[in-house]
Amino acid sequence: MLDKSLADRYARALYDTEGSKTVLPEILECMGQFAEAIFRDRQLLKFYTHPTIPAAEKKKTLEGLAGDPEIPQYRDFLHVLLDEGRMQYLGLIHERLTGLYNKSRGLLVVRAVSVVRPSAETLDRIKIAIAKYSGQKVELVSEVDPSVIGGIRLVMGDEVLDATIVHELKELSEFMNG
Repeated sequence: MLDKSLADRYARALYDTEGSKTVLPEILECMGQFAEAIFRDRQLLKFYTHPTIPAAEKKKTLEGLAGDPEIPQYRDFLHVLLDEGRMQYLGLIHERLTGLYNKSRGLLVVRAVSVVRPSAETLDRIKIAIAKYSGQKVELVSEVDPSVIGGIRLVMGDEVLDATIVHELKELSEFMNG
């Protein structure tokens, strides 16, 4: 499992880099596409994380694959990840950097996970309640996951409100088994 605190430090470092805030949407788009590509293609991930392949060789391949290498903050950041052998953290860093960007805009992105897609009215009520609770603008993303059996799980950054049947059954089982 990847160390979230390490990903947080890298995300914060890129976020705080001189001039990066003006190009952050572009950086996030490029980074998200690149992270998706290397995690979809296991060979690419192996290449970028293989300890015996020199970082200089890996850097040569970034152009065209990693999005826009003309954004110096993004290019330099990828070079640091390659030099430090941290490319496996790219997806998590992207997630954390997106969180910092959304927070700076006063936006809270919430994933609502349920067995069926809730009605628009239900989603609106959830969105209003979370906005009132958090004091932030809320972007609600609905996801369907049959494994939850019933109920709903709200994921708000690192905070999770789990009112699913699976969660309740797990807690009951833990209580019964002591």
